[in-house]
Amino acid sequence: MTQRIAAIVMISAILLETGYILKNSLPKATSQSSPFFASASSPAHVFEKDLRLRGRGQDIYELQKILNSDSFTAVAGSGPGSPGEETDYFGPLTRAAVFRFQLKYAAEILQSAGLSRPSGFVGAFTRRKLNSLSRELSEINNPSLAGSGNLLARAGSENGAPFVAYPNKVEVRRGEIFKISGWGFESGNTVNIGDVSIAGVPAKTSGTELHVAVPESMPFGTHNLFVENTKGPSNKGRFIVVVNPQKAKPTISGISPSSGAVGTIVNIEGKNFAAMNEVRASYGAKILAPSADGETLSFKVEYGPFAKLQSLKSAGRNVKNLKIPVHFWVLTDGGVSGQRGEFAIEIK
Repeated sequence: MTQRIAAIVMISAILLETGYILKNSLPKATSQSSPFFASASSPAHVFEKDLRLRGRGQDIYELQKILNSDSFTAVAGSGPGSPGEETDYFGPLTRAAVFRFQLKYAAEILQSAGLSRPSGFVGAFTRRKLNSLSRELSEINNPSLAGSGNLLARAGSENGAPFVAYPNKVEVRRGEIFKISGWGFESGNTVNIGDVSIAGVPAKTSGTELHVAVPESMPFGTHNLFVENTKGPSNKGRFIVVVNPQKAKPTISGISPSSGAVGTIVNIEGKNFAAMNEVRASYGAKILAPSADGETLSFKVEYGPFAKLQSLKSAGRNVKNLKIPVHFWVLTDGGVSGQRGEFAIEIK
């Protein structure tokens, strides 16, 4: 009886979240750019209705704003749907972005709904996560709206350590000024770009923004970005690329195979790769990949949650055959690839 009740609850949750059954789909090749850490929507928007493919309305516009606040869930790199050009139409690009969003927050969306794969449909559990992020992003941009349960209490430490939401651009040049949006900044902050520390950076916009000049001596390449002040260090998941103007931006022209299991060796073809490249994955992984000829590089797809799904499937657990779209960008001191490589993780 207990198993039967659990099964009914799970089925109900799945129906609530997906709305309808969607067929497996594999993404097509794309030449979209990578809008890392786009600006966020403000003030908070509340998502009260389910959203699906071919829908229209203000909810879709706000959905795209939140999706575009994270480089790995961005709707598009340029044109309609891209940061600053959000639309009110739920098209295939928006669905693919929701798919990635559900994958990124699988523990809060998929597991809560009893789903084994993303759907691209914005149901109750996806809306719950969107509303949570909408409130958090609103608190970053509107300090007066933040209460005792604000973003700092969740993302920072209990003493209100600073939180870096995003830089306004990921590609910067020596001497260029870029902005860091976040929370908990003080009158004097230390901005750390890789191994270089810039002290005494004052907060602007009620403590939610820092303006930083890239040192002329800053090494070219990718550097982690975080902030410190009297409250402690911030989160350390953000980064910028200091571009060498003498180097060409890397490009991706192809990826093979187009799908495979965890552990598959992926080959990316393109141009202007460095001797050692950083590959960023839409599921958060950072991979170092050498290139001997500047036109090809290879790496192994490894990620714990995917491996766990495969182990459950191999053990005979009730896990469906899946194809999970993921994306890869190549980063060098020439910049971020203007295209992304698309691959599908197979669980079967």
